Amino acid sequence: MRYHDLVFEPDWLAAHSDDGALIRFTRKERALLQRLAERAPHLLTRAALADALAQDGGEASERNVDFVVNRLRNKLRDSARTPRFIATQYGEGYYWIAAAATSPAPDARPLLVVGPNHGGNADLPRRLSAHLQAESRGHAGIACLNGGASPASCEALLDQARYTLETSSHQDTAQPREHLALVLRHRPSRQIVRTFRSTLALPRAADALDGLAREVLHAMWQHGALAQAHATPTERPLDLRMHETALMLTDSAETWRANEARIAQERAARPDDPRLAVMQALALMSRMILAGGTEPGTDWAQQEETIETLVLGALPRVQDDPMMVLAVARALCFVGRGHAALAERLAQDTFERSAAFAAAFATLAPMRMHAGRIDEAVALYDQGIALSEPGSEFRVSLMVMKCIALLASGERARLEAASAQLYQTKPLTRLQIGLFLAPAAPSALAPDLQAVLGTLDADQASRLMHYAHTVYARHFVMPEHRRNVLIGAYSHFERHFGKAVAPDAVIAALGR
Repeated sequence: MRYHDLVFEPDWLAAHSDDGALIRFTRKERALLQRLAERAPHLLTRAALADALAQDGGEASERNVDFVVNRLRNKLRDSARTPRFIATQYGEGYYWIAAAATSPAPDARPLLVVGPNHGGNADLPRRLSAHLQAESRGHAGIACLNGGASPASCEALLDQARYTLETSSHQDTAQPREHLALVLRHRPSRQIVRTFRSTLALPRAADALDGLAREVLHAMWQHGALAQAHATPTERPLDLRMHETALMLTDSAETWRANEARIAQERAARPDDPRLAVMQALALMSRMILAGGTEPGTDWAQQEETIETLVLGALPRVQDDPMMVLAVARALCFVGRGHAALAERLAQDTFERSAAFAAAFATLAPMRMHAGRIDEAVALYDQGIALSEPGSEFRVSLMVMKCIALLASGERARLEAASAQLYQTKPLTRLQIGLFLAPAAPSALAPDLQAVLGTLDADQASRLMHYAHTVYARHFVMPEHRRNVLIGAYSHFERHFGKAVAPDAVIAALGR
C-alpha cells in the first residue's frame, strides 16, 4: 500500500520510504493507522479512535489518541499545519487525506528488473516477476521489462536497478516441457552474480518457478552479505552491510531474523567456513542491539558467550581479511568480557595496514569512548560520517553513537547540536532515542517526547532502562559517564512510574 513516498506493509507493522528508511509502528499506532486509512476520507472523532485503541488493548482515552497521532505524524514526517497523511478537524477529531497510489512512484528505484528476454517464451519475464513478488511477499522492489516499451525506456529502467535477471527459454517439441536459462547480474558493476538452469514440466510449472524465485532471492542476499568486502576507505562494517542487505529483501523490520535464517542455511552447507561463524555472531549481536529492549527474558550472558565463542574460534582463520578482523573486533567490544585490549589492538592494526578507514573509525570510536577519551571518539565518528553515504544506515548509526559519546561527556551544548543534525537526517530517531538524549528532570520534556513517554507502561520503561545499561552504559570505564548515559531517561521514568522502574544494575550505575 503506497501513500506518497511510503509503502506500508499489509499488516501496518512498518513502512518503507523511497530513500530506503524503515519506519516501524507500535501496536497502538497500527490500530489508528488502520482505522484512519479504512475510513478515509471520513472524519473520525477522538472517541471513535479511542475505541480503536481499546479494541487493540490500548488505553481508551481521547488524550491518548492525541499522543499517538502526534507520534505518528513525527514518524510519517507529517505536519499538523500542512498535512499529507493525517488532517485535524479542530475540536472533533482526525481524518486520513493521503490517496493510495495505484502504481510505484516514477522515481522509485527497483531492486530487481526481470529482463531482458533473449528469446523463446516472451511471457517468461512476467511469470518470473509474479513468483518473485510472491516469494518476497511484495516487499522487494521487483519490476519487469515490458515487451512493448521503447528500447530507451527499457534501458533507463535497467540502469536504475540494483540487479537484473536476464531470461531465455526453449520449448521442447518432443515433450511438454520448457528449458530456462537465467543470468543474475549486479547492474552497477555489470558483474554476473549467478546463472540458473531449470526445466519446467508443462503445464504444471508453478512449484518449479516458486523454487527458482527462492534461489534468485537467496543469491541476491549472498551477493549483498557474503561477497568479499573490499577494504576501501568508504566500505561500511560487515554488520551494517548485512543489515542493509536484509532490508532489501525481507518483509519484516526484524532483519536479524532474515539474516539468521540465511546464515543457518549457508552454515549447513559449509559448517567449517570461519566467515559464516563471524556473520552468525554479528546477526546475534544485531538481534541484541535492535530487539534487546523489547524481548522479555533475553539471556544476555548466554548470547554474549555464544558471540565470544564464535568470533574467537574464527579469528585465526580470518586474520588476513581486514573487514573480517574489524567485525571480530566490533563483536568483542560489544560483549566486553575482558577483551577490550584485544579488540582495540585488532582494530588499530587493521587501520594501519589497510584502506578500510570508515569501518576502522566506526570500530575504534566506541573503544575510545568507553575508555573515557570522548574527544578522540567524537573525532573518529566525524571522520566516519564524512566517509559515509548521505542518508545511509551507516551514517545514521555513526551519528547516534556520536550523540551517545556526547551524552556520556555531559556536554549539553555539543549534544544538542549533534542530536539536531541526527533528527534532521532521520526524524524517526527522535522518537526512538529522544528520551535518553533529553535533559534530565526537572527540565520538562518536549511535547513529542512527552507523548512517547505516555505510550509506555512501567514494564516497557524498565526494559528500556535495562537495554540502555546493557548495550551502552555498562561499557564505560568512568562512573560519571555511565551515570550520564542513564540519568536523563531515568529521571523522567522515575517521575512517571516511581523508583522501582529501574533494575538493580541501573540503580548501581546511577550511584543510588
